[in-house]
Amino acid sequence: MKKIFNLMIAFAIALTITSCKHDVYNETIKKDVAEMTAKYGEDLIFYESHAVLNKTIEEAKSYKGLDVAECENIFQVRDTCYTITHDFVKGTTEVTAVDDYWLGSCELNPDEFNLTITDALKVYFENDQYKTTGNKITLRAPVGPVQMNPMYIIGQHNSPMFVSVDAITGKVGTLR
Repeated sequence: MKKIFNLMIAFAIALTITSCKHDVYNETIKKDVAEMTAKYGEDLIFYESHAVLNKTIEEAKSYKGLDVAECENIFQVRDTCYTITHDFVKGTTEVTAVDDYWLGSCELNPDEFNLTITDALKVYFENDQYKTTGNKITLRAPVGPVQMNPMYIIGQHNSPMFVSVDAITGKVGTLR
């Protein structure tokens, strides 16, 4: 009985550690948005975020976890684009400023998202209709003539198809 109890405790600790690791991406977004808002106020626009996983999307399923290697958050303040890159493997953060960014009015508000990146991958894995490859996930409001909710876009830039998971509704679809 004592062995079973110890195994249950070990499992609970492992689950807690894994959950914390999963949340680092969305927590990093919120932290960057808060810091940039405090610094630049209403002039700040949060455009998109990229997550690079240590494993491929399919390996993340069998691994039963999400291991984010890098998070890149992109903001605009007036005519300057700021990219904040967090390398979780090396433990570094780099801020880069580039003049004149192009995205226009596709602003994101992380407080509106009902799904974390972990939730989005869970919905993706539960949906057997669409599959993609790679180790990248982009969070953004799609650019186009139709206003859409922010999405987690799963797949490589050279994939024939991207799978999208709506960050508010959880609806799964494709983007080509």
